[in-house]
Amino acid sequence: MFVHFNSMVVNADTISWIDYKNFKEHGYIRIHYLNGDVKIVDGPQAVDVLMELDPSAIEGERLKHIRHTWALHNLIGHPLMQICAWLGLHRLALWIHDMSVPNPITKDR
Repeated sequence: MFVHFNSMVVNADTISWIDYKNFKEHGYIRIHYLNGDVKIVDGPQAVDVLMELDPSAIEGERLKHIRHTWALHNLIGHPLMQICAWLGLHRLALWIHDMSVPNPITKDR
């Protein structure tokens, strides 16, 4: 299996473990490789990595808010965007889409 983050495609077998203790508060995870390297991944890409490699990290109360904010975007933002596009309101469609995308938590480290 391969995962994509920080403009890289990485073989999951080269990853030793993922440190997500700072994700909820600071918005980033640390990916620890078998060779000792560590990469920081933040924002939506961090969510994608966790969903792909360690979905239990977002279960329960730890990152519950992430599941719900993306659900609102997918259930409301996308359909409204499509309706606007059908009506020829392309700028409004893109604005609705972009405004409904959940903001990354914070990029401060």
